[in-house]
Amino acid sequence: MNSRGWSCLLLAIAACGSSSTDENGSSGPLLPASSGWKRIATVSPATPLGNDHEPYAIAPHELSVDGTAVRVIYSVQTLIPPVDQTDSPYLTTDFKAITVEDSPTPPTVTPITIANTRPNENIIATTRRPIFRAGSDVFETLLFYRNAGDQFGNLVDYDEAGTQITVEHPSFDASLSSKMLANGDILAGDVNFSAVGELDHYDRAANTWTFINQSAGDNQWLIAYTPFVLASGATLAFRLYSEGDQAFLSIADFVPGASFPAAPYAARFIEAHPEYARSGVNGVMPTYASTTTVGAYVTDGQTVTVVLPTQDNATKQYTLSAYSWTEGETTFRTLYHAVAISTALGDLLVKQRDRVDCRIDGTVYAIVNDAQTYKVVEATASGETSFGEVSAMSDGDAYGPTLSQLRYLDGAYYAVVGLILGTRTYDGAYLDVVKLVP
Repeated sequence: MNSRGWSCLLLAIAACGSSSTDENGSSGPLLPASSGWKRIATVSPATPLGNDHEPYAIAPHELSVDGTAVRVIYSVQTLIPPVDQTDSPYLTTDFKAITVEDSPTPPTVTPITIANTRPNENIIATTRRPIFRAGSDVFETLLFYRNAGDQFGNLVDYDEAGTQITVEHPSFDASLSSKMLANGDILAGDVNFSAVGELDHYDRAANTWTFINQSAGDNQWLIAYTPFVLASGATLAFRLYSEGDQAFLSIADFVPGASFPAAPYAARFIEAHPEYARSGVNGVMPTYASTTTVGAYVTDGQTVTVVLPTQDNATKQYTLSAYSWTEGETTFRTLYHAVAISTALGDLLVKQRDRVDCRIDGTVYAIVNDAQTYKVVEATASGETSFGEVSAMSDGDAYGPTLSQLRYLDGAYYAVVGLILGTRTYDGAYLDVVKLVP
């Protein structure tokens, strides 16, 4: 989160507490009440089994909030004495902590077998994402890696014991767009080679993958695209594409058996959107006065909402638009269009979309680290607002509180908070799970 390889949003690293220790082995809340954040749980690292080496770091990788249930995945890094060292001075162990909001007892903590993050020696890029299967205590690890010289990557799902559940070979960086759905399915997809929209969908119940990586066989060029699955089970695609000098939005069904030049999708409807049309021609590829991508999307029953950030190529300024569609309709509902947003939020939406979420009404939200502060940023039709700001300024060895793993549930935001230390070790480190109602 994060080097990105460690999490969807790796920011918080807890530090030594103060002298007042509570029954969980931690100290007082890491954030003051004036920040708006309230501590609802504390996680103190268990010593990795069989290891009595000095604690060095604790890093959160996942936060799951379901009703009052609170689940955290984190890793503890320990310093290995030189006499025991092999090729690394550190030993890292994953843990999952299970508790409920405002519980008077410490969380239940379980050590996890780390899935192999380097299956071979030819890997040039690796991203690892520990997750909870939706609404459960089940721990899994999504691993994304690419071998040197390979056209396709690898998307592997491991269980808690480190045993492979399934593997697929996407042609793009699936780590930025992949989601584990509520039923345990895995869905990934993005624009691939301009004319191609890729689909990678794992049906857990059937233990099968649907893979589509084919162009429409005509003069369509994808501008922005994402696949999604509705509650009915329908797997569809949101497509923003150009054809000639015009641009169109559409919702399309996939045609898995299509063979080039036949199109791999069939449009349910097509809607002209000249604001995304190309401004000129460079060979056969369209060129644009701005670039548009899918920044976030969410489904709710039979409805999907897709958020499109657009960056002007000349000014580099970002705007945001959101569209919603419900199964059975033949037009999009524009929730808002071309709302100005900050560069910090725009960069997240375009370059690190795995760190951003949205709600069905089109509200975009994320934690932004900007000008030595962490804060929650929301963007709606009314523009961009922020709250829950936390200073990250240095205080001697300790660098102020940080926020990560932002989640939204029933009108409240949840996050993991900790401290980053400089030269000191992390003996007595802990993490806080916090809640904020805007």
